[in-house]
Amino acid sequence: MLNTNIHLINKTPYSAIKNEALKVIKNYQDDFLKHDRKILQKRDCKECILIVHSNGSYLLTINDLYQALETYKNDLYGSTGYLFGSVKNSELVHKRYEAQIITIEHAQKEHKTAKMFFYNCNTWKEISSETALYTVTGFYARVSQQQKEAA
Repeated sequence: MLNTNIHLINKTPYSAIKNEALKVIKNYQDDFLKHDRKILQKRDCKECILIVHSNGSYLLTINDLYQALETYKNDLYGSTGYLFGSVKNSELVHKRYEAQIITIEHAQKEHKTAKMFFYNCNTWKEISSETALYTVTGFYARVSQQQKEAA
């Protein structure tokens, strides 16, 4: 685990973490180099967890939960296409949270050499899977409180 934070002095979140991520990702680098890059190159990138392993990456963002909240607020009683079906908008925030938890648990179980990094809008820090689970639960608590206030 890294002993120091990766600071963003004159860098985007993507350029600050790129070298650390590519040390781990051996196959399917396009997942990180193309898809995650689009989100991480923004200077206004919000809090997120990046999981890198030998066969790619997963990017878990608080924005996913906020987007679900916006959908909920705009159409309380509707439903939204989600994965292979649909979900009631009132359940969307929770379903996105569940998907993030499952992703962390999958990486922990199936990718023993995976590394997890947390971005707090200023720096990257390598974290344990337990800290990742705790962090995602914190994301969910903040967003679900806003969901309750919107109801």
